[in-house]
Amino acid sequence: MRVGIVYREGRERIVKTISKKYEVVPFKLPRYLPEVLEESVEFPREFRDCKVVISYAFHGNVNEDLVRFSKFWNVEKVVLVGNYRHLKSPKVLVDSACCTLRIIEGFGIPKFKLKVEGERIVEAEVLCSAPCGASYEVAREILGLEVDRALERAGLVAQFHCLSNRDGIHKAGRVHSLAVKRALND
Repeated sequence: MRVGIVYREGRERIVKTISKKYEVVPFKLPRYLPEVLEESVEFPREFRDCKVVISYAFHGNVNEDLVRFSKFWNVEKVVLVGNYRHLKSPKVLVDSACCTLRIIEGFGIPKFKLKVEGERIVEAEVLCSAPCGASYEVAREILGLEVDRALERAGLVAQFHCLSNRDGIHKAGRVHSLAVKRALND
């Protein structure tokens, strides 16, 4: 399956993370774009055959063009990270953090499998990761911690590695802490 990813320079980690399981069609934007784009964005022709396209563009014009053009493609789902609720439709998922959305198998709402001995986490496996890869970092960082410290640490690590904006970063911290808590209760 192909996944299209629109991202800004400096946010390459999403491409690396998703490409662990899927063929990725990347579309890199410059780190800095003018506030208003005078012309439509030309997306890669391969986006037409992607099952999912994820946008980390954080730009209204780019996301508007993506949603408009996706109506003519074979895309089943367009995921917009950021505050673009006005673009939401049955085919378009929008949130400030991608780890709150069910995106594709293995990526979306984080899910962990943890093994605890005594009061310490001795094994941490990622069953479902945030597309940005923060979940893998959380699993690595909570390994060996006492259970009480792991919940707080999970949130901080997720915030540090999240690729979203400020609202999304805080949400990612809460989502990952909750995912660790759920795994501890399983």
